[in-house]
Amino acid sequence: MTDPYGIPDNMFRYELGEFPALVGRVVMVAAVVEMKLEHLVMSLSGQPQEAHAGKGAGSSVKLCRRLLRARRSSFPDESTVFAERVEPLLNDVESALYLRNDVVHSSWPVPGKGWRNLPDNQREARQLGATPEWTKWVTFDEARLGDLLLELCGLVDRLADAIALAGSLEVQRP
Repeated sequence: MTDPYGIPDNMFRYELGEFPALVGRVVMVAAVVEMKLEHLVMSLSGQPQEAHAGKGAGSSVKLCRRLLRARRSSFPDESTVFAERVEPLLNDVESALYLRNDVVHSSWPVPGKGWRNLPDNQREARQLGATPEWTKWVTFDEARLGDLLLELCGLVDRLADAIALAGSLEVQRP
């Protein structure tokens, strides 16, 4: 037997309930966060969307930080309020998208408890000289997924505000 989407009933060995729907919503809203981040890069850089489309969120955050630093050099008399507001936003985006990666890249043998393989740059040895851990257990119950969704939705709004503010800044075109 399969569910309405063709997933075999015995694949997960538990009733899926709302859990997959929440994971899917995390994916969808996080994609909007990444799109808004690209829009912020466009506003700060003065370059068209195709110049930055498809870059990873980590690259976009680094570029935003670099552009903010460049603004301080190019426009030393400009208020730093914008940069002071955007830097914590970029930190929050990084943190939320890291949690999104935990959700999206985990296998969920039971609802709310999953594991994922770690990329090389995230592997750490628990003890000095030990082999680095290459997997990670992840815990996300429906309440925690809901909290992450609210955080991601808030980031969409905060990024929209930052984009609007960036639009009022003078842009130094490449």
